Amino acid sequence: MRFAVIVVLVSVLCGCVITQKSALVQARKSYAEKDYNACVSGVESALIDGEFVEEISSELMFYKGLCLESAGRASEAIVFYKRAIDKYPDTDSALQAAVRLKKLAPAQ
Repeated sequence: MRFAVIVVLVSVLCGCVITQKSALVQARKSYAEKDYNACVSGVESALIDGEFVEEISSELMFYKGLCLESAGRASEAIVFYKRAIDKYPDTDSALQAAVRLKKLAPAQ
């Protein structure tokens, strides 16, 4: 019984990680194609499912900010850049978010 529970838990976790990675790939593609609304929607769906892998979650938040910024929604982008920095300060995406944040809100 214990083994079955462990197998189920590992399967669920792997499925969530695959979902997040897929969402990240789609976000990158949507951003490259300048389809910012699709990027934001895809990232929102992935983040609703949960934040399981720190590096992927931080990059998803960064991409959401980047797409919001590119869509002319800078004030919303700032929120996600700050969230990436606050929740995942040791990730590359947090460093990128800090750079974007300085360009958008130099006085902050």
